[in-house]
Amino acid sequence: MSLADITCLWYGCLDTRTVQVILARHDAGVLALVTTVLGAGEARNRARRAVERTVPFALLVHTLVITWYARHGHNPARITARRHAQPWYRAKTEPAFEDMLTQLRRVLIAARISKGSAARPTPEQTMAVLAAWHAAAA
Repeated sequence: MSLADITCLWYGCLDTRTVQVILARHDAGVLALVTTVLGAGEARNRARRAVERTVPFALLVHTLVITWYARHGHNPARITARRHAQPWYRAKTEPAFEDMLTQLRRVLIAARISKGSAARPTPEQTMAVLAAWHAAAA
């Protein structure tokens, strides 16, 4: 197997963000991966098994985020509000992966702060959730 990688700008929707392009050639063919996915491109693995597991694991996590969002996180009103608040987002017809990841982070943060309790949150908990939500969206 032969491997090559390069860090570059991917023109289009990611033109201000670097991506890592990984090419793998084997007897069966060529595989090309472009990653900004959940830090897979920043992994500093050295051991062969760790290197072999990093991208597949990142792709699995990516798939889980999308699946969770489709089943539990999608809220058309939230996407509509974002379109109105952000002029560059108005032409989008589908949520971006970043929208999905942000929503999952918000749900996880709220669950961690409320500890699964149905009790009404304190003002401090509400402020902590709001601060965390803004940080998750940044």
